Amino acid sequence: SMGSLKQELIPSMEFPQISVMATQMGASPDVVDEQVAAPLETALQAVEGLESSTATSQAGFTRIALTFEYGTDMDRARSQVERAISNVKSQLPEDVEPTALAGSIADLPVLMLAVSSDQSLEALNDDVERIALPKLQKIEGVREASVSGGASQHIAVIPNDGKMNQ
Repeated sequence: SMGSLKQELIPSMEFPQISVMATQMGASPDVVDEQVAAPLETALQAVEGLESSTATSQAGFTRIALTFEYGTDMDRARSQVERAISNVKSQLPEDVEPTALAGSIADLPVLMLAVSSDQSLEALNDDVERIALPKLQKIEGVREASVSGGASQHIAVIPNDGKMNQ
């Protein structure tokens, strides 16, 4: 029912949760769990107010859900999580860049717009980012505006049948 309320009627709430995510391209769930999730989860146990943590790993990706006691100073928890990540970074595979995400009700989008055109998706995406996005970001009271769903690069591989037969 919260989704049907007007944005200004939704109370400002911050959930005592932080998610830490990391990718390791091409790695199996077992490798991701052993080389990424386990060291991260061990380092994150030192964060004050941590009530529980759950790691879920799949091919090339892991997510660690951290739940804190109600009343925890989440700004402090965020900084401690970031510090724990930077402390363990040297133990992780070279290509792994963990990120921590925390949010509140105020982070939900107030307005979402869809754009369509007869031009290509790449050209439309470029125009929206170049023309519309800067104008939306300059509107008073707008905290953030972003573009999603557009393609910024397209690569087509078209085989030459004659050369393929050779």
